Amino acid sequence: MLSKSRNSCEHCLEEKMKCGRERPTCGNCTDLGISCKYRMVLHWGGRPNKKVNKKPKIHEGLSVVNGVFVIKRCEKSSQHRRRKSSAQSSEVAFPKQTKFSPAVDPNSPMGFVRSSEHYWSLWLHFTENTSHILVATIEANKGEHPFRVTIPNLAKRSLTLTKLLIAFGARHRYQLCQQPKDYDISQLMLGEAGKELVKIIESLPHMDEKTGELTLACILMLAGYCIFFGDNKMRWTIHLGAARYILSSILNRTKRSDGQKSVVVTYCADPGPRFFLIRWFAFMTVLGLLSSSPLANSEPLVFDFSGFNQRCRTAKGKLDFESFEYNAGLRTTTLEMLMKTGKLIIAHESQSCSAKERNMLLGEAIELDYEIMRYFDSSESWNRILASAKGDELLLATDLLFGLSGMLHLRRRIMNLPSSSKMVKDLVLRAARVLLDEVPSSGTALCSITSCIFAFGCECGAGSGLEPLQPLFSSRLEQIELLGMPATSPARSIMHECWEKGSCWWEIYKERNIELSFGT
Repeated sequence: MLSKSRNSCEHCLEEKMKCGRERPTCGNCTDLGISCKYRMVLHWGGRPNKKVNKKPKIHEGLSVVNGVFVIKRCEKSSQHRRRKSSAQSSEVAFPKQTKFSPAVDPNSPMGFVRSSEHYWSLWLHFTENTSHILVATIEANKGEHPFRVTIPNLAKRSLTLTKLLIAFGARHRYQLCQQPKDYDISQLMLGEAGKELVKIIESLPHMDEKTGELTLACILMLAGYCIFFGDNKMRWTIHLGAARYILSSILNRTKRSDGQKSVVVTYCADPGPRFFLIRWFAFMTVLGLLSSSPLANSEPLVFDFSGFNQRCRTAKGKLDFESFEYNAGLRTTTLEMLMKTGKLIIAHESQSCSAKERNMLLGEAIELDYEIMRYFDSSESWNRILASAKGDELLLATDLLFGLSGMLHLRRRIMNLPSSSKMVKDLVLRAARVLLDEVPSSGTALCSITSCIFAFGCECGAGSGLEPLQPLFSSRLEQIELLGMPATSPARSIMHECWEKGSCWWEIYKERNIELSFGT
């Protein structure tokens, strides 16, 4: 049966004929043999009798966006995920907010950080970016990252330390991005922190142990700032001398064999903040000694490595690589030998040193040189086996470079061997091979071995036979500067001067009263 249209066709309407309304062609059009067309009537809005005021029932978990039902964001779930990820992380996890949180005391250190969006971004820059280049390696670090965890946790108890971290992060970001506002904030925070430190140190005799610990952290961070950015206005030696004074007041004094009182600093691998500060201070002191800068405070400090080294000589200690200072990039044994090297150099270059004493120091230097060489040669095969299994090859490379640099200091500055001597050239060639083959050319590990790169690079002057190595050492110092450590810029200038004039870098230091170190 044919379907019928509701209306008559156009031909029947025009002729006013009764239309049978058959589809697709009515009877009249079929008889006449013409085309039959029906008009289409459109009705907008769906059912015409539907109530306009009636609204569809929408589930409370849905909303209408551009005519489409969507699920609302579940805040509870996202908060749960944040809590879960925070609980699983061993690092410091701060809420990702840029404005002040009412839940935090505005007078507290973290309240101060959150009071300004710019302060907060600089704090994050220090913990997330700057902290990476202050340690030798991140991947191999077996403990907590000290500049991302330990120091920021201490800063939560000290507004002065908080300001120093903001200043450090601001200056580092300024070096990378050249934003004037970052530099201004860095100087502002430094000024405020300096005034607060003066007041704190004035009350030192009445300071408790916890306050002394925070004060030591502030002074070391200030010294690290001066070293890292090569700030000549604030001499890092003065701050390091103040740190020695703080340590002397915290630690117990003991009598030496000559009757004088000295402070014994026990070196240990305890993860606590106080022991990290002691290790950090020891590293700064060692590289300060090697740079021949006079320390501002002559307070006698004696570092005791015996307990730590005894435990690390065991098979288990070797297997666990417990003898490594992962943040500095060298073994504790290497650090101890470098400290002996620095003390010999200071004694040898002292104006009061007699000819007889110099001969005795020469004998001690030869013995120490042999000790360092034997230590690395005897442990090299064992180290390679362990490192290949644990992924610590980079640490072995940086440790070896520190050891070779110690031998270089002894042979050049106490034994007075020239750069062209075979004993010096062999050291530089071996260091260049390690640097080229085992240390990434653009990695942050370069920052920890800046002192090694500088010392070896200065030996490649005219007539040494090491001239082809000049581009290698120069490019590595340039890369460190690109990472945001401007202290390498004057170091590179001094290195080029050594190449052109055949001068020794330590003599240039003395002539111009330069205090340049790389022990951050």
